[in-house]
Amino acid sequence: MGNQIETSPDWEAWRGYVSGDEDEDLADVFKHVRIQAMLATQMKWARDWRTQPFCDLGLYLIYENHIRRVEKRDTEQSRIFANVQARELQHHALHKEFFVRNEDREALSVDRFNDTWGLQSAYCRDLIAYLFRPTPYLRRLKGIYPELLRAAETMPLGAWIRHTSATELASVLGNPLVSLHTFIETVLPTDTEVRQYVHRLRRLRLQEWASLYETVFTAYGAPLRSDRDDLDWLGLAERFSTAAGGAFVRAQTRPVDEPVDATLLGQMVIEILPSLLDIDPSDIETRSLQEPTAAL
Repeated sequence: MGNQIETSPDWEAWRGYVSGDEDEDLADVFKHVRIQAMLATQMKWARDWRTQPFCDLGLYLIYENHIRRVEKRDTEQSRIFANVQARELQHHALHKEFFVRNEDREALSVDRFNDTWGLQSAYCRDLIAYLFRPTPYLRRLKGIYPELLRAAETMPLGAWIRHTSATELASVLGNPLVSLHTFIETVLPTDTEVRQYVHRLRRLRLQEWASLYETVFTAYGAPLRSDRDDLDWLGLAERFSTAAGGAFVRAQTRPVDEPVDATLLGQMVIEILPSLLDIDPSDIETRSLQEPTAAL
């Protein structure tokens, strides 16, 4: 942040999920700050160090109140943002010990919130835009890809598919950002901006997975079937993503004391693989790399 704000390890862990890179320009995200001001003023306030923490706090409060496992949760659409009022954001900034210096805590005040957005509705629109921006989500994917490429060097294809399925399922289940995406998409299914954001993320996610699959499956000597004119790597990624999405929903709704079984997802992918790739079913469990994987 611009003023080198000092924060606790717990808060840095949270920001590791929802914040972007240091060079991310949030003037491209926050479009509802100082809406009556000149464009230069709007951009200045969007980039001010105090603006982003209000959104980090807002996402934290939504996660704590609606997603983390608790006995009672109120997910009525009109109540989604009830706990992210300015006074609640200020209270958490002051009392949760996320921020080390008193001056940083006190800077995130109700007055500063009102000066920035004026209306709660304006803040909520920017909060949703902040949540669905691609930077932190794609960082999660790019963070697991190097390990998946290394795993391919030592695993036969069947084992790699099961390993990849388990790795991705564990990644999405352990990442609050993914749960927040799913929650907001579910409770605001007709919101035009949410639908646009979800579509953009879905397209970018599939492109990343399609690139990985093309690299790895080609290296295993298992290209796309030549008799499937209707199929490309993006289509293959979409089929795998559909199966993974079902496994994610099932895992999220399991009883607290029931462990996640990631083997089913891997087996489902293995079973449909021969209909998509040029490989005999009997070769899947023993096929090793035919050539090195190219770096993504």
